[in-house]
Amino acid sequence: MTDIGIIGCGNMGAAIAKQLRNNEEFTVHLYDADAAKLAQVCEELSVASESMDSLLSSCEITLLAVKPQILPSLFPLLSKQTEMKWISIAAGVSLATLSEGLKSSQVVRFMPNMAAAIGSSVTAMCATGDCSDAFKAEAAAVASSFGSVHPIEEKLMSAFTGISGSGIAYLFAAYHHMAMGGVHQGIPYATSLAIVAETAASAAGMLNHTGEHPQSMITKVCSPGGTTIEAMKTLEEEGFGSSVMNAVIAATQKAQELEKQAEKREEKK
Repeated sequence: MTDIGIIGCGNMGAAIAKQLRNNEEFTVHLYDADAAKLAQVCEELSVASESMDSLLSSCEITLLAVKPQILPSLFPLLSKQTEMKWISIAAGVSLATLSEGLKSSQVVRFMPNMAAAIGSSVTAMCATGDCSDAFKAEAAAVASSFGSVHPIEEKLMSAFTGISGSGIAYLFAAYHHMAMGGVHQGIPYATSLAIVAETAASAAGMLNHTGEHPQSMITKVCSPGGTTIEAMKTLEEEGFGSSVMNAVIAATQKAQELEKQAEKREEKK
């Protein structure tokens, strides 16, 4: 078993801890500066709470789940752990910033989404150039404990945020508005939302099963003069496609902005 520490027990840190706790490959160690929060999460997961020093001395891998602006204050202590392997989920904090602050080449970045809470996250992963293949494999196993993992180049992490980290919210918005359309036509909201969610799952299943292009699937649903082509015409007229693309671009640009802010914070040290 691998001893893995998680520093930070907020929503994402606790969600990841919960899934790792259920994986027999890992022994989970937790720390949070908020003693009450730490005690609550440890009780829920039946894990012993630890001090920062105890966690760092016990673990082979430490996952940093603190807010990006907190990391610089932790670097002086963390960088003393010369044999540690590091995983960060801090949004916008680059591998270069992490590697310099931690004084380590064994650093991996994750970008998970909120579905980590149910073991269904879609997580992007990138690593420093000198990161060992063995650690990259270990990190992928960690990410796989709470969903799927997609190794990508670091320069694409912001775009990944735009389509997945933030993108899950666009889908929630679409589900809600489709369900409200059902309500307008007489279907109770709870029933309508369940139908929409199941329809979305069936659409994803079809894409994954067939490997077909989404446009090809759309043309198969659209019958001449039918209901679906009428709906698609309305979506086009209302700017649906450009609105979705613009949302992805806006989230990507914000993620890039956050990364620049993190770099400036580190430069000021």
